Amino acid sequence: MDFEVGFMWDVNSLLNESDVEQKFMYPLLSEPTPLGLGLPPSVIQSKANLKRFTIGKGADQKSYFPDYVIVTHGYPLVVIEAKHPKESISEGYRQARLYAVELNALWHPDFNPAKYIIATNGVEIWYGYSDTQEPKGIAKC
Repeated sequence: MDFEVGFMWDVNSLLNESDVEQKFMYPLLSEPTPLGLGLPPSVIQSKANLKRFTIGKGADQKSYFPDYVIVTHGYPLVVIEAKHPKESISEGYRQARLYAVELNALWHPDFNPAKYIIATNGVEIWYGYSDTQEPKGIAKC
């Protein structure tokens, strides 16, 4: 499912990964609808509050935490990864999936609260389920 997203900021102003996090993703999460998702800041957890996990295997193994996790009632629901505008979004999607798997491993095997993942480079947003390799949809910004 592809669709165009029209926001009040300009993709050309995103010069690095931090810009994508702070100028694009956070406003998308927090701005009231229809410009954003209207999430309260209290449910948007940033890197400072997130647990690091070792993800990947072999040479790809590294200590990692995502840019944001949406947490409601103590449960992590959505893992969000931002990448540099010129970086491939597929790597961010893969990292978000791996982090969600590690988060879910902290819970009872039949309970996987981190069900959704989002990755963006400010040019595209990929979204889907943490237990599925391919995104459910792609939004071009």
